Amino acid sequence: AMFDVLHLSDTVALLLSLALLFVYHAVMRVQERRRPGFGIRPFLTDGRHAWVERMMSEQHGILAVQSLRNQMMAASFFASSAVLLIIGTLTLTAKGGELTGTWSLLNGFGPVDERVFQAKLLLLLFDLLVGFGAFAQTIRLLSHASYLISIPPEAASVLRVSLICRQAGIWQMVGMRTYYFGFPLLFWLFGLSWESWRSPSDPLARLGGGGGGDVLARGTGLLAGDGVVVQR
Repeated sequence: AMFDVLHLSDTVALLLSLALLFVYHAVMRVQERRRPGFGIRPFLTDGRHAWVERMMSEQHGILAVQSLRNQMMAASFFASSAVLLIIGTLTLTAKGGELTGTWSLLNGFGPVDERVFQAKLLLLLFDLLVGFGAFAQTIRLLSHASYLISIPPEAASVLRVSLICRQAGIWQMVGMRTYYFGFPLLFWLFGLSWESWRSPSDPLARLGGGGGGDVLARGTGLLAGDGVVVQR
């Protein structure tokens, strides 16, 4: 009976978290359609396009490549960190049965079942794999942009280069959000008493849903993220 209650509580907590996330994004989409410019994404898209146009028209190749390199270094750092976290999660998966009892000592709702514990580890592993893939895509797109942005506008379309930078920003946003989602997933391993501590009111949880993964490249700055309200 205790296992049934814990299993049901974990399921309800997971579904409730997903429902809150869905409602948040649904509200943001509705507001963006009703009020153009409500979110930060249109502002970033216009700014990114203007930056690319200036870099290509005025031939600021060195400045552009340095700015893109700074963002690539940030993406490389998070991609490397994701690999280390994936290795650690795989190690926990192999030794889940041995660690279940130890991790349950911090759970105020009782012991954690081994199958539930393994399922939580798989969710965390999936989250980290998505993050690694997102940052790898960011690096790939930025490497293409670093070549194209150094050539004259007559040889390469400014719009296409800005779209490549925009896609890189989107993938970097996805990668950062996997890190933010990893915090509640990690504390969920200890049980609901610790997972509830990482509630949506927590600053890190708000960053995960509000586009806190924006990365500002030094000098000109390429930003990635959405969900932040621009005060008009």
